[in-house]
Amino acid sequence: MENNTTPLTDPSTSPDGFAMTLSNQSLRHLWEVRRWGNFFSILGFVFIGLIIVVGGMATAFLGLAGSMSDMFDPQKQNISEIYGGAAFIVFYIIIGLIYYFPVLYLYRFSSHMKTAIQTRNETELTLAFKYLKSNFRFMGILCIVILALYALIFLFGIGFASMFF
Repeated sequence: MENNTTPLTDPSTSPDGFAMTLSNQSLRHLWEVRRWGNFFSILGFVFIGLIIVVGGMATAFLGLAGSMSDMFDPQKQNISEIYGGAAFIVFYIIIGLIYYFPVLYLYRFSSHMKTAIQTRNETELTLAFKYLKSNFRFMGILCIVILALYALIFLFGIGFASMFF
């Protein structure tokens, strides 16, 4: 029976005496996960760019539509349209920034995992898993925040609706 494992660390050099080996099948799974992670991270960066560009275009379109509606009354100045457009682009930039960090963590996971597998470097493997952990932690916190916002909106909606009954 042949040995299909690749040692990651020599137990005698490990500070805690613990060593782990990965089978060739595990390495193939990690390689495939890395490839999918790289694909999704590149796709994520493209979508972040699209979010910001579409937000900018929508802001410009809203500004143009507002100025065209005031075309017949040049004395009219609508401050809410100016601030509304600015709030619109700021909203899209914030969404892009929020989305940027998990995509960046996923990209870093993929690139460090590639290096770790190709060079059998335990430090790179640790960095890869660190970025994967950061990705999941960020997404978990974001989910908690969004669920809390949904709960607040629901409660305020019930409170607002109860004023009419």
